Amino acid sequence: MNMEAVLPQECERARARASQALDCELSQLERAHLRSHLDGCESCAAFVAELREVTHELRAAPLPPPSLHSLRFSHPVQETHGRSE
Repeated sequence: MNMEAVLPQECERARARASQALDCELSQLERAHLRSHLDGCESCAAFVAELREVTHELRAAPLPPPSLHSLRFSHPVQETHGRSE
């Protein structure tokens, strides 16, 4: 039995738009709808606050150095078998 809470459709849309808003992918109208929803929905406002914090932490974290495996396969080298081209 799945015990997860089912969110109203409006909350589902707001939470999906929150990620887009953090990436500056919403129109002014979509941002206004999101703000309006967050003003009246404490649960979604808390979700968006946590999402902002996690996103900020991820964006501020240093990137790990590339591994030898990723370097080896990211730019394949074409062999010429001794022929000059």
